[in-house]
Amino acid sequence: MATVAPFKGRHIRLARTMARDAGHDFLFALIAQTVTIDGRAIVPEDLDDMDGHDVVKLQAAVEGN
Repeated sequence: MATVAPFKGRHIRLARTMARDAGHDFLFALIAQTVTIDGRAIVPEDLDDMDGHDVVKLQAAVEGN
């Protein structure tokens, strides 16, 4: 089960840093900053192998947060 935590400015700043320094997509980086799956933190690369429908749902959940 995925849980999306409410995010703050620091999460956006960290996601921008990840996007700039590591070349991650900003939204993937923001998802990694705010989502846990089965209580476990994730990294942007986890989204690469996830079912596309689930990634789209996570994107919508974070964008609507």
